[in-house]
Amino acid sequence: MEGRCSRCLAPKHHRSSACRDPVRCLSRNLSAHIERWCPLRRASKLRPASPPAAPPLRCLPAASGVRSWANVVASPSAPPPRARMAHASAGIGAPDARPEEDSCFIPSSFDMDRDMLEWEQTAAIAWAINAPRRLVALDVDRAIRKQFRLRHGDMAVTPYHPMEFLFKFEHKAQCDAALAAGRVRAAGAIVHIRPWRPLERAFGAALNYRVHLCLENVPDYAWTPYVAERIIGRCCSLDYLEDHSALRTNSKMLDLWAWTADPNLIPKVIWLTFTTRPSGGLKVFANVARPSGCKHGATFWVPVHLDMVEDHSNAPLDCYTSDGRAKAFSPPQAAAGVAHGVRRRCSAASWSHPRPP
Repeated sequence: MEGRCSRCLAPKHHRSSACRDPVRCLSRNLSAHIERWCPLRRASKLRPASPPAAPPLRCLPAASGVRSWANVVASPSAPPPRARMAHASAGIGAPDARPEEDSCFIPSSFDMDRDMLEWEQTAAIAWAINAPRRLVALDVDRAIRKQFRLRHGDMAVTPYHPMEFLFKFEHKAQCDAALAAGRVRAAGAIVHIRPWRPLERAFGAALNYRVHLCLENVPDYAWTPYVAERIIGRCCSLDYLEDHSALRTNSKMLDLWAWTADPNLIPKVIWLTFTTRPSGGLKVFANVARPSGCKHGATFWVPVHLDMVEDHSNAPLDCYTSDGRAKAFSPPQAAAGVAHGVRRRCSAASWSHPRPP
C-alpha cells in the first residue's frame, strides 16, 4: 500500500480525501466494494450449497371469504414461474443464471423532452490527452472554473463513460463559451471538450404493428395509463386505453391499443405484482440502512388476449388506389380465464368468494 491511494489503489498523486474514483478491493483489486465485503473472498470460504427446493403449491379453499391485503402479504403462496430463482453452478446472480437481454418501452413525455433539450444546451463531455498522471474530476473542475471564472454552483464535473468527464453547466452561455474554447489545460494535461449529444449511443427503432390487447384480472383500482404502461412495457408501447375501460363503463377486461415490434413476443400471461410502500415513503437518495426483511406484495395472474393486429409495415401509401389503412387480422382467441397452452395455477385460481345465498 505504500505509494498508493488507500481508496482507489492508484499511484498516490492525490490525497485519499480528495479521491473521486470508485473504491477498490485490496485482495482482488475489484471496484465498488472493500475487502471486507468482497463476494469472491466470501465464496472461496463458503462451501457451495445445493439450491433449496421449490416450496410446494398451496391451494386455498374456495370458501375462504374476503381476503385482505394484510392476509395476502402475511401468507404468500408459491411464487410464479418467472419469479423463481435460476440457480447456476456459480450461485445466485451468476452470469450463467441471468438472461442474455431484455427490452423495455418508455413513452416520452413533455417533461422528458424539455429536460433533454436543456441537457443538450448546457452539457458537454471531455477527455484528457498526454496526461502525466490520472486526472480526477476535482482537477478538471478547478481548471474550468479558473479559466472561465465560474463559481462553484455554475457547473459540475463528474466521471463519465465512455469518455472521462461530463460537464453540466447552469446556463447555456457558459457551455457555449467552453465549447468555443475547445480545450483547457488541467494539471499539466490538455482536456478536449465537445458537445454532449442525447442520441449518441441510441439505435433507431420502428414499431410496425399496432395491437389491441385485453388484459384480464387486473384490479379495478389500477385501470390507469400508468399501470398499463408498466404491465406491457417490456414488449409494447401504450397507445391509448379504450373509452369503456378508461371510464369504467365495462369492467370485464382492461382493453387498450399498443405498438410493438413483434406481436409474437407478447406473452400469454403476465404475473402482475403490487409491492408494499416503504415505511418512510419514497426517498430520492439511497438509504444506507439495511432492510430487516424481504419485500412483500400481492401477485395477480393476468392473461393477455391478443384481439387484433394491424400490420403497418406494408401499409399502402398511394391515396388514389387505397384508403391508406393497414391490414388488420384477428389471431385465434381463447375464452375468458384461459390462456393458450398455459395452465392456470391453483394459488391464483382459488382466490374466490363464496356464492351468495
